[in-house]
Amino acid sequence: MQESFKPLKKKNSKVVAAENREYVRQRKNGEITSMKTKFSKLNNCLLGGIELNTITCIAAMSGAGKSTLSKCIRDSFTEFNEEQKFKQYIFNFEMISHQQIARSIITESEITMKELYSVNEPLSDKTYDVLGRYYEKLSERDIDFIDVAGNAKMICNSILHYWKTECKQDNKTLIYEIDHVKLVKNREGQKEREMIEDLMIGLVDVKKKIQEAGGNTIGIVL
Repeated sequence: MQESFKPLKKKNSKVVAAENREYVRQRKNGEITSMKTKFSKLNNCLLGGIELNTITCIAAMSGAGKSTLSKCIRDSFTEFNEEQKFKQYIFNFEMISHQQIARSIITESEITMKELYSVNEPLSDKTYDVLGRYYEKLSERDIDFIDVAGNAKMICNSILHYWKTECKQDNKTLIYEIDHVKLVKNREGQKEREMIEDLMIGLVDVKKKIQEAGGNTIGIVL
């Protein structure tokens, strides 16, 4: 038996024009703002920062500092957007999660990684105690880490699930980072390029579903 055809959902220009006018009104009144970063040039090139319901891709050769740049942008959200409610999810497939915290600690405290990890000489008890306030500050951030790699469908379904269960009720913007895309699991027999295409198509679909339901997301993909 032949399956019945279901056309893709459409909206006419009147509806779309009304949606954009409402968006402009909310921007005008400060009800919607872009997420500011610490990089003024980046903010100026964009719409005052990272716009809601966008996916930003950071691409560079291995070891060029993609993860560090992304961390700086994410940390900026906490520092420069105190009026906004958001929750971050870090799909951390390359680095152990607590190493992400270490990078934040050395940025906040201005000590080196070698000093933090007692490479040349043991970290002093005094410095260790002082670092406690940085750890306490970091632990208060609403960030969850996902260490276990999954395929594109699992990642997209997880983002949608987290928004429904942990962000929707409190109207929090869901911010996610995928570090990095080449470590996403392939389906059996799937080529890397196909996997990346599946992931990006899935992320766009999730973004639109959440937006249509009244929510907001920001994606950073490395």
